[in-house]
Amino acid sequence: MTDLATIVSGKWQGDVTADVRGSSRSGVTITIARVTPNRVRISSDYDRIPVVEVDLKMVGRSIMSARPGVTFLIERARDPNRLDLYIDQAALIVRR
Repeated sequence: MTDLATIVSGKWQGDVTADVRGSSRSGVTITIARVTPNRVRISSDYDRIPVVEVDLKMVGRSIMSARPGVTFLIERARDPNRLDLYIDQAALIVRR
């Protein structure tokens, strides 16, 4: 079985593209750390984004997770270095 957490772990950089509670913001760093083989902890240098943990799964060629308040999506067929995140009503697009 593939360890999805290891595949996505590391530093990702990008932008908050929409935020219900504030304005957009450029230059945000997201850190993804492996917790277990398919679970990661997501943190950010932007204090508006809370630390969350999500379980990952492979759906087709995409790595994703969806739980209330958090969406995580890497469409590997389209661009394996782009991560779309939605955390606490903020949308982010980050890249490796």
